[in-house]
Amino acid sequence: MPARAAYVGLAAPGQLGSWATESKGYQFWTTASNTSGKFTIDNVRAGEYNLYAWVPGLASQFADLFQSLQDPTPTLYCFVDDLVCSIFNFETGGAINLGDLVYEAPRSGPTLWEIGVPDRSAKEMFVPDPDPKYLNKLFQNKDMYRQYGLWERYAQLYPTDDLVYTVGESHHSKDWYFAHVTRKVGDDIVPTTRQIRFNLDRVLPGGTYTLRVALAAAHAARLQFQVNGATRRVGGVFGTPAFGDGNAIARHGDHGTQWSLEFPISGRLLREGDNTIHITQTRANSIFLGVMYDYIRRLLCPDVLFEPYFSPRFRIRETMFNRLYNDVRAYDDYFILKKDGIVNIGFSGDQKYMTAKDACLWHGRRFVGRVPLMSESTCLKAMVSIYPSWATFVKNISGPRGKKRPRRMERTFRVFQARFAVV
Repeated sequence: MPARAAYVGLAAPGQLGSWATESKGYQFWTTASNTSGKFTIDNVRAGEYNLYAWVPGLASQFADLFQSLQDPTPTLYCFVDDLVCSIFNFETGGAINLGDLVYEAPRSGPTLWEIGVPDRSAKEMFVPDPDPKYLNKLFQNKDMYRQYGLWERYAQLYPTDDLVYTVGESHHSKDWYFAHVTRKVGDDIVPTTRQIRFNLDRVLPGGTYTLRVALAAAHAARLQFQVNGATRRVGGVFGTPAFGDGNAIARHGDHGTQWSLEFPISGRLLREGDNTIHITQTRANSIFLGVMYDYIRRLLCPDVLFEPYFSPRFRIRETMFNRLYNDVRAYDDYFILKKDGIVNIGFSGDQKYMTAKDACLWHGRRFVGRVPLMSESTCLKAMVSIYPSWATFVKNISGPRGKKRPRRMERTFRVFQARFAVV
């Protein structure tokens, strides 16, 4: 999928995102094609640069591939986060074809819910009407965040109780205030705490869930997160260090320096049914201290298919499948979990391989309706022709024992067939 309208630039060599704070050297930026994703960067001064790129608003795609083809103009394919690749040396009058570049963005599992759009700005969030005495008529219909005094409007809209966002009922454009600021109460300035409420049908206590938070700007703030009222001792309270100066809130901006944060959450802190995450901006030295949210995403633990779902779907207990799959993986590392070029767990273009149980069952539950029947003998014949070593493996596979062995073996291979088309 082409990364339409991607931002691609050359800047001084540095770490991921260093281009945003680098101010001593030259930078050269362009926007990729709106249709094909192709781009060129012209008139670059001689020097040494890193190539940086990012694509706005592609959270729902979750395609994380950056590649420049060997064409007259490279093609940029979509990804979610920043890309920083190798250093390039430009000489006067020269041209560089970038060749093939692959970027694998971090991803911890399927998305449970999300707030906002990852476009490095807070303008899609709720921006209130300004106090009438501060109204600037130039920004009545667009760029409302440029109005003066919006940091004071939060306390006027939420004089006592703070914002509560309910996943599935609330919407970021109406219910998520674009800036997480303090509240002035009389002569005092106090911290504010937001709540995100969401529901979980199932929880894997031994799993690890992920909370990803992208900030469009931050000014001398510090965020603290709390899961379901749990204490710091059990890992239920975590947060960020204090941010430096940003000042985008006071300067009527919708973004400053972008921050990307990721927090692991133990499954034992969550519960089936209603859950709440509290987010507190703990520093309250000034009315201008705060952050702007770009995007918040809650990721499921990769092991998302539980026994109650597994057994009816595949007619075999998950524990039995685990034993059989572990035998497969131990017999030949060809079947160990791998990722393809766009960070999906599954097939790659030049190699067929088995993946780990989580992705196998997740995709199976979503896309497989009626599981095709497949006898053990048919499966064995197919395996011998495709993977000759499987003949030996099937004969030596450990457990189950007794009369039920052929039937359970058959069911296991039905799962493999449904997911990997091994026929």
